[in-house]
Amino acid sequence: VGVLIGLFAGFYGGALDNIVMRITDVFISIPAILLAMIVTLILSPSLTSVIIAIVVVGWPKVARLVRGQVMSITTNDYIEATEALGANNLRIIFKHVLPNCIGIIIVSFSMGIPGAVMYEAGLSFFGLGIQPPNPSLGSIISNGRGYLMFAPWYSIIPGIALALFVLSVNVLGDTLIDYYDPTYNR
Repeated sequence: VGVLIGLFAGFYGGALDNIVMRITDVFISIPAILLAMIVTLILSPSLTSVIIAIVVVGWPKVARLVRGQVMSITTNDYIEATEALGANNLRIIFKHVLPNCIGIIIVSFSMGIPGAVMYEAGLSFFGLGIQPPNPSLGSIISNGRGYLMFAPWYSIIPGIALALFVLSVNVLGDTLIDYYDPTYNR
């Protein structure tokens, strides 16, 4: 969602860009976990509502990044040459602009995955996420709270698994940033 919104807002600019970026500012100004909780409460706690909540929380950041990249790409001479050859806007967007944004899109998703996992775990911890009998690290950690004095590993081991997963995906994201950074010397 964020990629498409960023592509069109950055390419067309003008009033569309202003309207989309003001809406993006509104979404970014609301605390993400609160917005995710509101969405799951409105839609009733389930896997589908968690997915929708994560999309609602995540699209503004992706849209901003892609918009900035698109605005940078559209100033290049080959875009002007493509327009001069008679290519329509959709062809320019999807054949010339989008492939040049792929690096930032991959990096954005690799950095967004840990956030999505943490939102899901947080929502499940509060009982607003994935419902039993489906497993979720957040609900496992929440269920172990009653045993912290006698069997702390009920909450500690899923917490460590969650932390290790988030850490590993962050390391992957840092590696991808280094790979797609044109100023990085290999």
